[in-house]
Amino acid sequence: VEAVVIGGVSVVEAVVIGGVSVVEVVIIGGVSVVEVVVIGGVSVVEAVVIGGVSVEEVVVHDGVSVVEVVVIGGVSVVVVVVIGGV
Repeated sequence: VEAVVIGGVSVVEAVVIGGVSVVEVVIIGGVSVVEVVVIGGVSVVEAVVIGGVSVEEVVVHDGVSVVEVVVIGGVSVVVVVVIGGV
């Protein structure tokens, strides 16, 4: 687990290489980037918030299902792609 603060930039990294799970939290000003990568199942979760704009990507490679949620103001766009039974 690493917690590094450089000016207004704080970076938190939690890396476990066994399963392999990687958690990255980066906050730069009003911009927070959260990456959760778990390579076992394999699930990848990406959450990026810039001001009022939040972009969330959830990728699960099993079935394979891809979920993308983009919220800009009051407008939310949801894209769901499931490739299993297709």
